[in-house]
Amino acid sequence: MNRQSTWDSVWPPLTLMYISAALKEAGFRTLILDANVLPEDELERSARKFSPGLSIVNTATPTFGADLEFSGKLKKMGSLVALVGVHPTALHKEVSEDSRVDFIVRGEPEETSRELALALFSGKGLSKVKGLSWKKESGKAVHNKERPFINNLDSLPWPDREGVDNSRYKMPFSGEPFAIINPSRGCPYSCTFCTASVFYGKSFRKRSPGSVCNEISECVSKYGIRTFLFWSDEFTLDRKFVLALCGEIRKRGLGIKWFANSRIDTCDPELFREMRRAGCFLVSFGIESSDQRILDLARKGTSVSRAKSAVLAAKGAGIETIGHFIFGLVGETEKSARGTIRFSKELGLDYAQFYIATPYPGTPFHEYCSEKGLITERNYSKMEISNAAIRQGNLSAQDLLRIRRTAYREFYSRPLFALKKGIEVLSKGGLLGARSAFRYLSDWGELGK
Repeated sequence: MNRQSTWDSVWPPLTLMYISAALKEAGFRTLILDANVLPEDELERSARKFSPGLSIVNTATPTFGADLEFSGKLKKMGSLVALVGVHPTALHKEVSEDSRVDFIVRGEPEETSRELALALFSGKGLSKVKGLSWKKESGKAVHNKERPFINNLDSLPWPDREGVDNSRYKMPFSGEPFAIINPSRGCPYSCTFCTASVFYGKSFRKRSPGSVCNEISECVSKYGIRTFLFWSDEFTLDRKFVLALCGEIRKRGLGIKWFANSRIDTCDPELFREMRRAGCFLVSFGIESSDQRILDLARKGTSVSRAKSAVLAAKGAGIETIGHFIFGLVGETEKSARGTIRFSKELGLDYAQFYIATPYPGTPFHEYCSEKGLITERNYSKMEISNAAIRQGNLSAQDLLRIRRTAYREFYSRPLFALKKGIEVLSKGGLLGARSAFRYLSDWGELGK
């Protein structure tokens, strides 16, 4: 199960779709069930009807408890259960002790999942399946050697889009169907709060522009999808790759719209102009804070001044911008938080998202908060970026929630800004877009309360 995204939209279950494609390529029959779009009773009926021999459950920290409960139901149906995701990867020794879990696929999941299924089908032993944690008949947990990350991403089959109802996944505001494309994996940076390297590692790996465009072409011709999210840990890290991909998109005349993320120090005006020519309409920046000391303690590796130039470069190219900010990182104070709110309004961003630092298992931030006794919420379902699970300095969990509410209210309730964005939303998505925008502000900014 994955939580609904912070943009009032449900994202396609990309990890499960990749795993399903890898299993189908190996000759297995698969069924993808997305708990974000299906009620639990329908999930159970569909699973029971399919009668899986092996169920692979993608889980995250906030949904871990609910996913374990459903795993127990799958076990009662006679299925073996494997968990994938950052949370079970980081806590595989702890999670493998749970009776509802038979296997843990650690890290990048496609090849390990395929080898696990083949080993079970053939009756061969599991000891040589790299990246796998499993139990012997005695109940003792075994943790096999780590699996190397996949160097040739072009070798992976494209996500199994036939296995999902693509019409369920729509852009906020406009209601257009969209798909997620994964052009690269891995992040070499060391941000203390981020889980990216736990799952896909620090080595940056990219697909060929031709492979990415072939997948896009299939989405356009087969599923009628023309809007895409290029989902990478760090999309603009390799400038030559981005330029080559943009050139290939234009060369083929794909006529698509897309959005992606960028670090504020891996972009420039020319890059954004080329991205815009290739159909990019929105770029997302992880700005986090306006306090340089906080950024340094978080090992962000960026400067406050670069945020300003990055936003200006994107806007100068005609690309809309969204900034992401985090309250509660090490060193946060009431004064620094107020400065970040003020900074978010000064940057000229089109949108902003405000989070609370979350001590996700597997991150240095979790280790720090655990050692300092800063974690106030041990219930995993409450450990998510829209909730406060920590205190920081003189700021309590309630203080952090108050600061987040204030940030949303101040950013989105500016009269001229609200009028401008309201007109834009109506022009893009009509009444559907207006309703989506209101839900977005109400749910995440708590402006409707």
